Amino acid sequence: MRRLVYAYPLLVALALPSTAAAKGPVTALHVCGADGCARVAVPQVLRGPMGLEQLMVTASAIARPPWPRPFYRLRVRFGDASLTVYYLPGGAVLRDQDWVRLSPRLSTQLDRVVTTVAPVPVRLSAVRIQGRRVPDPGAYRPLLGHLRPRRADAAGANVTSSVGLYLQTSTPTPWGLGRVVFALYDPRSHLIDIAGTTVEPGAQLRHAIERDAGIASPGDGSASLWAGSGFALVASAAALALARRRVHTSGRRE
Repeated sequence: MRRLVYAYPLLVALALPSTAAAKGPVTALHVCGADGCARVAVPQVLRGPMGLEQLMVTASAIARPPWPRPFYRLRVRFGDASLTVYYLPGGAVLRDQDWVRLSPRLSTQLDRVVTTVAPVPVRLSAVRIQGRRVPDPGAYRPLLGHLRPRRADAAGANVTSSVGLYLQTSTPTPWGLGRVVFALYDPRSHLIDIAGTTVEPGAQLRHAIERDAGIASPGDGSASLWAGSGFALVASAAALALARRRVHTSGRRE
């Protein structure tokens, strides 16, 4: 997929210290969901002086970002500090700007506990296209966890010919900037890029997007995409969404 990469000095300056730079024995682990938190027994390997590094730094990278779905928060306590990161069943963790997979042993332990806690749902509360709020946001719900990703070698949406969608969620998620998840719809290929994953919408969703964007199907030769300031808006939102992935993982002093 053709992507835009923009530098936002202010966001970079506000970024919190990387989890890779933090060290210390892990003294407590909790998996938190919609209805509270559950304690996870800390494995012996994480109780040493390099425990946090063993937990996060040695995790393996995930080549393909997971698409939006219900999630958990993993709270890691080390010394007098704590770190909270997003967690998905199967061991996927958002570390700094990248999704990584924890060791199979630790993933198994965490997944055993997450079954006792309800995940945080990703609920859609509003949708904006070209700055306008759509009348039926319910038509866009499949974008948040109900569409099958395209195979890894499939071409993604073309940024320069795409329509930007702003999906407002009921809570901050790993896939956006605060409560906004950004997506791109390419009317030429009928593909959607959402949080780095390419999905193919069904006919009903595709029709809703094209209707609310005020565009016609390219098949009739009358497609008209917004340009100039409109495209700048898409570019800015795309860059902010990417920047959000860089600054989300947070460490805080207690």
